Amino acid sequence: GRPGARQTAATQTMQWEIHEHEQPAQLRDTEELRQWTTLINLNLPKMGEVSARLHFSSGGLSLELDAGNAATRAALSSAAAQLVASMAENGIPIVNMRVAQHEPAQ
Repeated sequence: GRPGARQTAATQTMQWEIHEHEQPAQLRDTEELRQWTTLINLNLPKMGEVSARLHFSSGGLSLELDAGNAATRAALSSAAAQLVASMAENGIPIVNMRVAQHEPAQ
């Protein structure tokens, strides 16, 4: 680069957890009763901190999106209907969706 010019790179961090819910022994081999929860935490340069908790069950997907930035929450809320329709078209019904204010870690 040029002398005196400062180059910065935008960084994004992500944390992802996946949990399978314990089922009673007699139900463990029943695929339709299996439940999974995944939590993704992102820190995006233009949107700030965004968390997504997805709970998969035989009934469909429950989705909770949390964001600290009001503009990000508005953008997520305005895209919700499109996301629900797109997921349904691909065989994943969203049975519950919520966009909320991100609670800062204490």
